[in-house]
Amino acid sequence: MNINKVHADRHGEYLALAVIYGFSVANVLKIKQATLDDGGYRIVSRIAGQSEALIGWLPRLHFYAADVLLMLGVVPLMLVCMARFVRPVIFARVVLLLSLSLVGLSFVNMNALGITGKFFSVDQIAPMLTWVQERPETISEYVSISALSKLGLVLALIFAVYRLRQSSLFSSFTSAPVLLFTVACIANLLSAYAWKTDDLPNTPFHASAAIRMSEALLVKDTIKISQDDLNRSVERLAYACEKPDAPGRGAKHEGRRNFVLFIMETVPYELFIGDKIADTGTFGELGKSGYKATNHYSTYPFTSYARFSIFTGLYPAYRLEKTLPLGTEHPYRSFFSVLADDGYDFKVFDPVTKRYEIDDWLVHQVGGQVVGADIDGSIKEKDDRVLGKMLEQIATAKKYGQPFVYAILPQITHGPWLPEGASKEALYEEGRSRLRQLDASLAAVVGALKKSGAYQDTIIVVTADHGLRTRKEAGFLKTGVLNEVSYHVPMLIHDPRMNKSVEIDAPTSHLDISPTLHCLYGSKPGRIDTQGRMITSNRPRTLYFGGAWYHGSDGMWDGSAFYSYNHQLNMLWKAEAFDFDEGLPLRDAAEFDRIAALMQRQGSVQEALLAR
Repeated sequence: MNINKVHADRHGEYLALAVIYGFSVANVLKIKQATLDDGGYRIVSRIAGQSEALIGWLPRLHFYAADVLLMLGVVPLMLVCMARFVRPVIFARVVLLLSLSLVGLSFVNMNALGITGKFFSVDQIAPMLTWVQERPETISEYVSISALSKLGLVLALIFAVYRLRQSSLFSSFTSAPVLLFTVACIANLLSAYAWKTDDLPNTPFHASAAIRMSEALLVKDTIKISQDDLNRSVERLAYACEKPDAPGRGAKHEGRRNFVLFIMETVPYELFIGDKIADTGTFGELGKSGYKATNHYSTYPFTSYARFSIFTGLYPAYRLEKTLPLGTEHPYRSFFSVLADDGYDFKVFDPVTKRYEIDDWLVHQVGGQVVGADIDGSIKEKDDRVLGKMLEQIATAKKYGQPFVYAILPQITHGPWLPEGASKEALYEEGRSRLRQLDASLAAVVGALKKSGAYQDTIIVVTADHGLRTRKEAGFLKTGVLNEVSYHVPMLIHDPRMNKSVEIDAPTSHLDISPTLHCLYGSKPGRIDTQGRMITSNRPRTLYFGGAWYHGSDGMWDGSAFYSYNHQLNMLWKAEAFDFDEGLPLRDAAEFDRIAALMQRQGSVQEALLAR
């Protein structure tokens, strides 16, 4: 046996495995680069009080140091030790599996970071698959053809190198292992030097991207809530209508009022008020008599979670589908369940044909019935289908003297409105076009109410589940912090019996829809369960904005300031308005601890409340 040839073949195989591992290292470093380019350099430079352009090569190398030391130092050393104790074929498979795992993890995170700015977690898979089933063409919302092509090329190269690892193609490069070892040593020494000498403040952006991606896959930790704390939280859900008279409350009437909820999909307040249709169309006409909340916010930038708050008056949990007892009966005592118990015909007209389990379960728990499109077709065709069913139902209910509460959930404004990369001006022009279609649908509802004679007895609520949420929907969104355009939505309650419009400036929430309708118009104004309140209330309050599993951040308004807390970065922003783009992460340790603890406790309490 030629010993030199055996050694050459062994070195050639190690070289091939090093090349395979190198692909994974390059992908992880690309993730690091993405996080730095998309806010990392900007945020750290602001913390340091210097221009982003002045960050030199040594501080920039410091950002990569943790990954270089881990992936070109610690992991290779562990692999070298392993190679001495396992068979070559086992060692080769371990390197292949490790490399494929890192490449795959980097791929899903590159797409997740590009869309939401958040590292990928397994909790995002279920809703993504549900929406893709409903609209297969929207697979491009989650992964582009270009990204898939690049992944395919990388995987093809990895498997090609793996198959050829024992060929002369690699064994002929006898000096390559020494060269690779030298390069790794130099990279580790430079990284250690940068880590030691750089005077920029150490931040989560300096942490290893490989470790951060791995940690993000896991479900977040929660605080354990005692039974006494849970009992007190349950007691606080009971809401009694407030005593002070509210404008319009004196509009006494005989009989019971009907209710129509027109819940638009993906309509930010900024778009709504920036379009003349909001002042001159059906939206504008309805706004002339009733209540307009100008600072109304969604509780969560995800449709199912926002609807949960509207129909129950409660905050959603971190991962609502896993928290709620979907296999059991769990009636909620909200305004809508009170109406259902009082004999109202309660129907939710939803055009989405591929159902998400939590949506139908929720409607059932508050005493309602889901009416679907029952056809395959375009979004507009399905919207028109359920709209037609609702108009027929209005006429039937009025004919037989049946009080009703009907909610319709048109999808024509679901994003993305335009291909990725469209300007904000072009995006909003398309949004206005779709908003006009919604105005026409709303006009049809009002027309049906008037034709049937039910209009004067019907309260109409117009709002949106949420605004624009991802970089696929709006490239101008900032990642790492909450965006007002994601949460701030239209909200008006039209009362035909009022002869004026009452504007509500204080921050309100989807939580408030149930108690407001109950207290202003309910025929049985007793207690309901809610974490909201009447929009006309002047009492101090705290509002929470969820979003941790969706884009990595939660937020709150404590009565004087807005906060945005990024869990993955462990950074907190504070602002007087819902705008954190130009702000610095909060440096006051005491305030940081207080606000972060409040939000973490709120999340844990909510999970315990909803799971009980």
